Amino acid sequence: MTSYKSLKFLKVENVGDFVYKVTLNRPEKYNALNLEIWGEIGDCFKLIHDDPDCRVVILQGEGKHFCTGLDMSSGSVLGMGSSDEQDQARKSRATRRNVEWMQRQFTYVDDCSKPVLLAIHGYCMGAGVDLATACDIRYASKDAVFL
Repeated sequence: MTSYKSLKFLKVENVGDFVYKVTLNRPEKYNALNLEIWGEIGDCFKLIHDDPDCRVVILQGEGKHFCTGLDMSSGSVLGMGSSDEQDQARKSRATRRNVEWMQRQFTYVDDCSKPVLLAIHGYCMGAGVDLATACDIRYASKDAVFL
């Protein structure tokens, strides 16, 4: 299983009194979600679920925006990078498998045994809104924009 220290795009900090702060950490991409960060979200919240040193989680985004949704700069995010040699049905099935896997990662947030408080600032778009709905409580700054 992954440890918190092995996470590349998430920062996990114990800020004291059994409170963990989890930060989406791709500020140069406005915290857009690629497959790697998506998997890290699931791994992180599976660990937090069983962590006796954590009783509450604050989730936030690093930089100017909370999350601008799906990272479309990587064409393979939804299976769109599938081989042109594959027929449309196989491409569609690959896309469905990817979407189901991505949804499962957010379910780990929803199923976490610790309350997850979300701090939203700047843009919260697309998949960022989906992630927000998996959290227990959402706080938005005055500059928050939901799309």
